[in-house]
Amino acid sequence: MRTPLGSGDDPFEERELEIASGTELLLSSHGPAGPSPRAVPGAEPARPLPRRRPPGPTAPDDGQSLLRARTRRLDPQNVATLRLPHENAAVGVARSWTRDQLTRWRLDHLDFNTTLVVSELVTNAIRYATGPMRLRLVRDRRLTCEVYDTSSAAPHPRHPTISDQGGRGLRIVAELTTSIGTRYTPAGEIVRAELGV
Repeated sequence: MRTPLGSGDDPFEERELEIASGTELLLSSHGPAGPSPRAVPGAEPARPLPRRRPPGPTAPDDGQSLLRARTRRLDPQNVATLRLPHENAAVGVARSWTRDQLTRWRLDHLDFNTTLVVSELVTNAIRYATGPMRLRLVRDRRLTCEVYDTSSAAPHPRHPTISDQGGRGLRIVAELTTSIGTRYTPAGEIVRAELGV
């Protein structure tokens, strides 16, 4: 019996698959008798996916959802990765490396916001995780900053008082970015933030 997408707390099996660039992914929340998630290899050049019209008076919402996405391979020149030791000095190293990378990509105008975001994410990883860290920058329609660490606890924004010396990092990141989120890996977590280019 298949569990519909996003329903209940039933256990699920995690799998890793090699998916070709241009593959279309379809995830459905149909009931147990409905279709299972599928991958459809792309046979034609990628084009914008059409948006589904919202339910109207003549099309009642049946409570079912379809998530449709297409994979795309990034040019290796648009991805930069730096391994960092778990020590306070890593924050300055990450900031300097980020500044140099932005210069290479001709994104100097993003220097202040990006280095501040990177500083906060790396500082959180040092404070709440152990072991080595990794910083990754991805240049695409947006600039994505990702920090990999060995923690399994999602970061939570705090509500500091006026007299508190810290606790504002994630709120600052949220103000400077278009989105922020966390995803988990077998070895820990990845905290990512996106900035408009």
